[in-house]
Amino acid sequence: MRLLHDPLTMDAIRRRDVEAVDIETLNRIQLEYLEMPDMKLTLPQAGRLWSLRLDVCHRALQLLVDRGFLVRSRDGGFLRRAR
Repeated sequence: MRLLHDPLTMDAIRRRDVEAVDIETLNRIQLEYLEMPDMKLTLPQAGRLWSLRLDVCHRALQLLVDRGFLVRSRDGGFLRRAR
């Protein structure tokens, strides 16, 4: 079992079914990564960029990781998966 070191993770996981991420937010994030393919953001940076609460931002980014669009680096950054 892989442990996540981000203190926000457990709160985000508990609320994930309550706090749905809307499709417009996911599309906006994907478009930014498509426009800037080498972009690598930490969770706080992504939250500021898209003006999202950290729990909502984490859920959105995790959904994109789960779908294979993004990967999470060893240092915790989110970046577009190499194709």
